[in-house]
Amino acid sequence: MTNLRLFLMAGLILVVAACSSTHPVQTSTPQQSKKPIDFKSLLPSQPPLDDETVRKFVDAVFSDCKEQVGNDDVYCTCYADGMNTIAKNKTKIRYPHASENEKSLLGLVTIFNTVVFNDCERIRSLAEPDMELPEPGQRILEQYSNELLTPGNRLTIKPKLELGYEFVMMPLKKDGTLGSSSMWRRLIEIEDNTLGFAYVGTDQRIPKRPSIRVRQGMEYERSMVDDKQFKESRDYRCLFELGVCSFGGEKTGERFIKVRTVFKNGVWFSRSPANGSATKTLVLIIKDDGLPLYKATIYETGLRNQSVRLER
Repeated sequence: MTNLRLFLMAGLILVVAACSSTHPVQTSTPQQSKKPIDFKSLLPSQPPLDDETVRKFVDAVFSDCKEQVGNDDVYCTCYADGMNTIAKNKTKIRYPHASENEKSLLGLVTIFNTVVFNDCERIRSLAEPDMELPEPGQRILEQYSNELLTPGNRLTIKPKLELGYEFVMMPLKKDGTLGSSSMWRRLIEIEDNTLGFAYVGTDQRIPKRPSIRVRQGMEYERSMVDDKQFKESRDYRCLFELGVCSFGGEKTGERFIKVRTVFKNGVWFSRSPANGSATKTLVLIIKDDGLPLYKATIYETGLRNQSVRLER
């Protein structure tokens, strides 16, 4: 038994020695950093589609674009080529047979792929907005026909409201009845023809600093980056520039947006891109106190978001 133990111990020593010679113990000397793994290279690449499938996809996108924007072949060619660049193979196969909702969801990629689509937006021939005023807006227009903000008086209006004034743009339901909203604004500041509004909390607490400012009809919102700065609210950018106006682009890191505005019979109509190649029309009736009385966003699908001013 003793000889067996000595034999086993000797064998173990030989194994340890062999391992030490082929796999030396690592020291604390720093090693050179390895290159990061390129995970994209590990993913299976998309097999190329046959030319016929690609052609059907591009033709379908081009056709849908034409239906939405009208006679603008240059823009729709650019848009279809952009979609062909970013769409996945399964999308290209599915698209010619997809529902309108599925196609609308695909259109969202234009918002997040500004590098691909900004050049297309620059060459878009934006048609005049559809100057359709829904029935609730017609009633308001008739009631306030002599008290409206127009291109002629916008730059000369003076504040008419008193501190403590509160209002909300209350949404309308499809049947025209009032919806609900807790986004009441209170006027807490008047300075140099500029109105400062704070949102009223559900507990009726009022912030000491305004979140929204309005000057000569233009609405500004507090910047999320620097709370001491205010910037034009998105719906109001280019609103008062009659004709074609644009903003955004690579320098700002935003989607390039082209807007076309028309003022007719007391109403501001402003057309701009929506999802994909579709457009939407913003309709505003603004009182000569600088605040909106009626607001609607009308999409080509017929969907409408409407709201009217309530006061207290």
